Amino acid sequence: MQQRMAKISFGGIGNNITVSAEVADDPAGRSVGLMNRSQLDESSGMLFIFQNNEYHAFWMKNTQISLDIIFINENFTVVDILPADPCRSDPCKLYVPKEKARYVLEVNQNWTVINNVTPGTAIKIETN
Repeated sequence: MQQRMAKISFGGIGNNITVSAEVADDPAGRSVGLMNRSQLDESSGMLFIFQNNEYHAFWMKNTQISLDIIFINENFTVVDILPADPCRSDPCKLYVPKEKARYVLEVNQNWTVINNVTPGTAIKIETN
């Protein structure tokens, strides 16, 4: 089965800042996420899709790369961004957004700084 993909565009119409992301939209996909990966290509990521706008908590267990965790609400607005480092020992830190989110995008750490993505940034998600 082919991995479902999404294209996420940041900052509105005409903005060329995009991420190509694998989609994790079921419990199995969301539980594995980016675990056990040694790298993530630039402008690539993983998009977690949930049924509800909630305070979805993330952790970095078995994750080898530092990430930015971008929390996006049901109105397609970035509500929080948390830098996250690999968990080296249990218990792992939980990363919980300041506001409820329905979508969560993980990208390489500092990607949001380099691309000037901040809370309040509007996004567009296209999936295949």
